Formats: sequence, C-alpha cells, structure tokens
Amino acid sequence: NWSGLEDNNSPFTDAEASWTVPFVQANSQVGGQYAMSTWPSVNVTGTSSYPIIQAGTEQDSYMPCVPCGQEPNYYTWWEAYPLNSQKKITNLTAAPGDSAFVHVRLAGGVASYHIVVGGVGTSFNAPYTGLMSDGHTAWIDERTEEDLNGYCTYPFLSNFGSHSFTGMQAATSAGWKDAYIYGSGYNIKMIDPLNSNTTMAYASELSTSSMNETWTNY
Repeated sequence: NWSGLEDNNSPFTDAEASWTVPFVQANSQVGGQYAMSTWPSVNVTGTSSYPIIQAGTEQDSYMPCVPCGQEPNYYTWWEAYPLNSQKKITNLTAAPGDSAFVHVRLAGGVASYHIVVGGVGTSFNAPYTGLMSDGHTAWIDERTEEDLNGYCTYPFLSNFGSHSFTGMQAATSAGWKDAYIYGSGYNIKMIDPLNSNTTMAYASELSTSSMNETWTNY
C-alpha cells in the first residue's frame, strides 16, 4: 500500500520534502471510500522501539452512492506508528493546490515535527521518549488504512493523477544530503494483491532531490 522511495543507508535523524496537495477523485461509477496520504518519514519498521515518524497531508473522497456526488476531505496529520494512529492536526488545514512542506526528526529518543501548508505552519514534539532509528527513511504516497469496527481495512486508492515530491533530503549526524546521494534507496510500487497484483501507483526514478508519483488504478 506504499508507492515512493525508501532509503536504507544510514541511521537517519531527519527527513523532509515538499509537494503540492493533489486534487483527488473517486470512481464516478463505484461508490465507497477513497483515501490517499502523502508523507516523508524517519524509520519504516513500525515497532514500539522503532516507530515510523511521519507526517503529511491526507487526500480522501467519499461517495455514499453513485448519483450522490463526491465528498472530498483534505487535512494534515502526524503519526508515530504504532504508538499512535494517524492524528489530525486541527489547527492546520489543507486544500488542493496548497504547497506543503514537512520535516520530521528523531534525535535524543524524541520525535519532532514541522509542517507548513498553504503558508501556515506548526511545530511540536510527540509525547514519547526512548525512540530509536532503524536506519531507514522514506517518501511515500499511501493507500491509508482505516479502522472499521476494530478491523483494519483498505479503501480504494484516491485518483490523484500525478504529483511530485521536491526537496527530498535526509540527515544523519554528519549533516544533510539530497536523497539520491545516499545511493542505496529503492523505489516502491503500490500493487493490489487481491486483483492480480495490479499496479495502483508508482514512483519515477529519483532525479537529484525530486520524484514523480503517478496513479494508475483505484
């Protein structure tokens, strides 16, 4: 359920990127929930000691029935998975076309977040200590998992067309570098295992510190 780039070269402390919040659509022929989140992260393991420190924008669309029309939902959020689920940032809104910048940091066992959307920003720390780096960082579009009556489910992937990550950088104790310089990253393609491994979204090869993401299937 991820499409993007993962880098596994070093014990990263920071990751950041910019993008334009994409306009998303549901399938006009099929009702239901459509979801997509965009984010950079430090860590990809997702355990209590090595949580995924991530933040970004959410781009969803709900279609209660085919003739009912779409109900879009855009917002900002942060997470330290699995210590908490996605947390909406109530004082920072998002809308299609907004410029977004996210910087996440994991240092001294503490996770911190700096998010700017549409020229408005906020910064804060997660309420956890003793966190560790797993040597990975990532820049991802995700089909966002949902909790339905205590069961984890996946909605359709929002049709986001295409968009670009820019300013993709990561840092270790030695300082900042463009993502491509680390040289050990690899692209992730989102596939649907329940539909003959159909490609749902894919990322282009990294060009310096930029990458394109393309939607292909719900």
